[in-house]
Amino acid sequence: MSSGEDVGRRSPGRDSELQLSAWLLGTLFCLETLGLEVTTKEHDFGLGAPVSKAEKYQNTLQLEQEVRNQDKFISALKLQIEDLKQTNHGLEEYVRKLLDSKEVVSSQVDDLTSHNEHLCKELIKIDQLAEQLEKEKNFVVDTADKELEEAKIELICQQNNIIVLEDTIKRLRSIILETEKAQNKSPSRLDSFVKTLEADRDYYKSEAQNLRKMIRSRV
Repeated sequence: MSSGEDVGRRSPGRDSELQLSAWLLGTLFCLETLGLEVTTKEHDFGLGAPVSKAEKYQNTLQLEQEVRNQDKFISALKLQIEDLKQTNHGLEEYVRKLLDSKEVVSSQVDDLTSHNEHLCKELIKIDQLAEQLEKEKNFVVDTADKELEEAKIELICQQNNIIVLEDTIKRLRSIILETEKAQNKSPSRLDSFVKTLEADRDYYKSEAQNLRKMIRSRV
């Protein structure tokens, strides 16, 4: 702790100690004054010199009165000293509570700082994870787009194959019919070949249909 804080913490108690010291010095001064007055009275009374009984009695009354006055003054000083002690104790207790409160606040600040640092680290991890997920998502999307484009190209090829096969089948059927009419014969091996082409055509149609469904599901 800095010296400035030490001074601030001891100020109330230090003021009370100074006040207490001032009262004590005043008390000692009064007591010394009392002793001086007694000595002076004894000198004024001319101790050792013949005095009358009336003078002695009067002097005794004056001394007793002065002693009573000083006793009252001393009692008042003692009460003031006790009040100052209580005030000083109250100030010390107040300072102690302030210091305890400061320690509690400092502890809470430390806890909040530590919690904030932990949250910052967690946020960094979350940002890194989000960035990684974004990269993975982009990769999946790019891959799906490529597969979709490939499927579209394959679909076009299948459709072209179907068109070619259907055209070939039509021409072959026409040739077969013309040949059969001319020769009046049953279906030949050419007819079997046409059936094979038809089967291929049906296969390509089925594959094309599957490709269309796949493309619709991804669009």
